Amino acid sequence: MVKYDKYSDTLFIWFGENRPAISADCDGDFWIRKDPQTKEIIGIEIEDFKAHFLKKFVDTLKERRR
Repeated sequence: MVKYDKYSDTLFIWFGENRPAISADCDGDFWIRKDPQTKEIIGIEIEDFKAHFLKKFVDTLKERRR
């Protein structure tokens, strides 16, 4: 499931059902959501999705294509 919250500019991606999780920061670009007991990755949360994340990674992809 994918959900975008335009007010907080946050993209949420869940693999399966949304359930309680702990978050691990990935270089300040996004958060990996893990099941606290099994450590299974159950989702990704990207804050500042349009304002920062998309701009940063679109530029990176453009540079790799050159």
